[in-house]
Amino acid sequence: MVVATQPKIFRDPVHGFISLPRDTVLRIVDTKEFQRLRRIRQLGTTSLTYHGGEHSRFAHSLGVYHLFRSIIDRLESIDRCPCSEEILAGELAALLHDVGHGPFSHALEGKLTGKGHEEWTIEAITSEESGIFSVLREIDSSLPERVASIIRGGPTSMLCHHIISSQFDADRMDYLLRDALATGNSIGRFDVDRVLATLDVQQNQLAFGDQYLAEQFIFARYFAYWQIYFHKTTRGFDILLQAIWKRAKWLSAEEKLDVCPNSMKPFLGDKVSLSEYLAVDDQDVIQAVKEWAGSEDKVLSDLSGRFLYRRPFKCVETTSRPDISEIAKEVVYKQGYKETDYYVFLDTPSTVPYSYYTVVEEEEDERPLILVLDRSTGKYVEISTISAAVRSVAGQRITKVRVYLPDEDCRRIFREKLK
Repeated sequence: MVVATQPKIFRDPVHGFISLPRDTVLRIVDTKEFQRLRRIRQLGTTSLTYHGGEHSRFAHSLGVYHLFRSIIDRLESIDRCPCSEEILAGELAALLHDVGHGPFSHALEGKLTGKGHEEWTIEAITSEESGIFSVLREIDSSLPERVASIIRGGPTSMLCHHIISSQFDADRMDYLLRDALATGNSIGRFDVDRVLATLDVQQNQLAFGDQYLAEQFIFARYFAYWQIYFHKTTRGFDILLQAIWKRAKWLSAEEKLDVCPNSMKPFLGDKVSLSEYLAVDDQDVIQAVKEWAGSEDKVLSDLSGRFLYRRPFKCVETTSRPDISEIAKEVVYKQGYKETDYYVFLDTPSTVPYSYYTVVEEEEDERPLILVLDRSTGKYVEISTISAAVRSVAGQRITKVRVYLPDEDCRRIFREKLK
């Protein structure tokens, strides 16, 4: 029998050909836990705003693996790869870093269970319940813990960890490029080929070889947040989905929930096992919302129908004031929406274009900086020390205040009361 030794090739819309070794990486990709990521949207509810944003965590995970491998190739070519003994574990950590994401990704993060996707990721890698654990252990008995350690940021593999998770990493590079492409946005894009060809390692983390590339990356990420991740329509659907789940859980606690798919029933309780968690994906939540659209509970039925048939709440962007929620609730109550907690949503998305840390702060928390080559001195420095553009926005938190109301009449009346 001839054993296949050629790698498996995936054609990717962002990176072109992605090559996976059959005896290691492909075995992980073929597990049911990793295949589940095909059914988890990368951007949650964003497809209700940008119809092209239907891509999956599966595609993103392959992309992060590919970029990790490309970064290692670059570092090896300049003899700057001190984590050579951890390359396989690092590759698998890059591949698996998002395997613990739940349905609709960040939209229901922490809502379905009390744990975040990072905790579920570590459990999926280290639990004997998981097929991923079994394959890792077959390849090398020490791999499950080594892979988990890199994702956690263990001290023996900080470079591999920072290649996957820092302010400048393979994860951010892939999702910016992939999400911009899928949503049709030109923002979020940057010259990834030039970045890969010039990057270096400093202070156990990646560093830019060119100031312009660093600026391009920082501002691409900033604008992508406001145009894609914090888009007012997307945030409104995120909150609506959370409200649906909140109502369903309350009805269940009151023994008034008339219908629910079996796969979602464990999430109505206090404890969810790993196998129960990894058994659900976007389709299970969509099925639940479809069933709840016909619920006898009018609030659950109305909210579910709004989500299912894309009837978004109306957004008002305003300034912060202590009585804003009370004013909004008074308006919607008088308009006939008596359950005001489900019909008034306050959202305050916030971001910093670039959070940099002083030397003192770095010594205290050792969070990564963005380092760039200063061509005038030949030394690597923190980007804001040489970039006036970055310095003008570094550390400045930008916050928006948005109020979501159930219909246009409520929005009109609310705006009049704010005058």
